[in-house]
Amino acid sequence: MIKLIAVLTVKPEFCGVIETKAWDLVKASRCEKGNISYNFVKDSCSDNKFIFLEEWKDQNAVDSHNNSEHFQTICPQLHDMCSDMTLYRVDM
Repeated sequence: MIKLIAVLTVKPEFCGVIETKAWDLVKASRCEKGNISYNFVKDSCSDNKFIFLEEWKDQNAVDSHNNSEHFQTICPQLHDMCSDMTLYRVDM
């Protein structure tokens, strides 16, 4: 199993918009083969910090996700809304 944690610092002007795009990604990703869980949460202490929490069966599932149409479409949009994005990975 592979766990991914993506921490996003959102530019202030996009704080009200990013959640809609992020949930579009979550909904589509949860339907993918090899997805165990996929969540999007807001930092309770900051209006502009958000986290994606993902669990995947294996590297093939991660690769397939990264190449999916919804990922290729939505992630660049999310990236443009962020001032910083950090990805953590845990292989189990």
